[in-house]
Amino acid sequence: MGELADVHDFVAELTDEQWRAASLCDEWTVMQVGAHLASFVGVPVWGLATRMARAGFVPTRANSQGVAAWCARGRSAIVEAFSPTRVPGIAKVYATVGLSEVLIHHQDMRRPLDRWRIVPEARLRVALSVAARWPMGTGGFRRHRSVRLQATDVEWSLGRDQRSGGRRRRF
Repeated sequence: MGELADVHDFVAELTDEQWRAASLCDEWTVMQVGAHLASFVGVPVWGLATRMARAGFVPTRANSQGVAAWCARGRSAIVEAFSPTRVPGIAKVYATVGLSEVLIHHQDMRRPLDRWRIVPEARLRVALSVAARWPMGTGGFRRHRSVRLQATDVEWSLGRDQRSGGRRRRF
């Protein structure tokens, strides 16, 4: 839940110009990334399944529809979606996959605005583990089998460790 509060504090102070700025997500503004996250964080698992069914089980279509709907609701609704008093409806998923999605997209909004931050290590470890094994998007699921992934800012790695005779080390 701490990441949602951090996103809330960040988006609550954005200017009009910053909301319209390009994010690190291709063809999405900072507002559209915020809308994407808002469409995800408060939806229970059955709601996500319903949304996917309405989009013909095409994830990009479901994302586009969610982003459009939240952008139409406006900035204040997006900010409120991350309110610390709000409990995500997908709490079990949020602990891993959802946290990773929010943490990564939080960076996608911050970095183009030169608003760097240090990600709390516990959250970073969860996100690294999920992203490295996630079958879609990052490609980490395929890649980590043939390479060693090594974080440079925390003690974390995944994949073949040449020092241990090629055994997999998982942190």
